[in-house]
Amino acid sequence: MAWDRSPHGVMIGVERSAPTTREYLCAFFCRPGDRSWSPVECSELDQVSSITYCDCDGVFYLFDGETRKTVGPYSETFAVASVIQPPEMLVPEHLRRGAPWDRRKVESTLIVSSSDFLVIVRTHLLHPGETVGSRELFKAFRWDRRRGNPTGWAEVDDIDDRAVFVNGFRGFCVEANRVNGVRRNCMYAASSYQDGSYTKGRYAVSVLDLAGLTTDRLSLGNLGNCRCRPFWHWPSWCMPNLH
Repeated sequence: MAWDRSPHGVMIGVERSAPTTREYLCAFFCRPGDRSWSPVECSELDQVSSITYCDCDGVFYLFDGETRKTVGPYSETFAVASVIQPPEMLVPEHLRRGAPWDRRKVESTLIVSSSDFLVIVRTHLLHPGETVGSRELFKAFRWDRRRGNPTGWAEVDDIDDRAVFVNGFRGFCVEANRVNGVRRNCMYAASSYQDGSYTKGRYAVSVLDLAGLTTDRLSLGNLGNCRCRPFWHWPSWCMPNLH
């Protein structure tokens, strides 16, 4: 995933660490005159699972989905401007223990706006044919940027008149109004899953309601006939600017 902030460029890539050959995500940058990409020096992060740019402060926010820690380097110098510690959250015992087939992966997404930060924490979405004995986990944490937020993160059950769109790489907010049909206080998640084949999968779009903690599967129309390669072909949201 690449960000074109001409004359600068930033992207997320997969790097293989020797000698373990473990693959992890990290961020790279390219300045004017550079002939190659250089990794962003972020000793505070084990890996970078998502990257978000905010126009209001000119900072890229690099997010580690496992530790839920955020590092913000300036877009011009790529020097670290801020380090945001993760919200305190206890993962329920039924998600930390039990047989491997009954254990749900906990996924986290960072959403950045001019007024606040949001961290959405949820269990991996179930798809048709999957069975599990665990209950769902869906939490939202908010950091108010307008007040300096001396208390840090706060768990919330309402994110106002907006919805959060997330995929495997990033998340962003969309105003919920009567014109665009977007449901308020919800998360729209685009994902893919294996469907009885080791080489092909299908797409899915789900809506998670933060207030009622319910999950609805949206109709895909013709997209339901499309096949993808599972695990590495992840769908991504793209919102056009109608103005």
